[in-house]
Amino acid sequence: MLGAYPGTFAGMEKRVYSTAALEAVVERGLIELWPADVATLQEARSYWAIRDMSRYYDEVMNRLPKLWPS
Repeated sequence: MLGAYPGTFAGMEKRVYSTAALEAVVERGLIELWPADVATLQEARSYWAIRDMSRYYDEVMNRLPKLWPS
């Protein structure tokens, strides 16, 4: 079973799944009528863009090299 996180979009609470899961759903056309309580792929991308810190890892490693053992 897929886990979902809560998110609010235009004042509406929705379930937010991973972008990988939603991309697979869209690519395969698995949902004809998108459920109103599930974030769209674009909404999920926006949601995860501000929560995914992996894009900062290189910068953190450069600024704080002593955090990681040699």
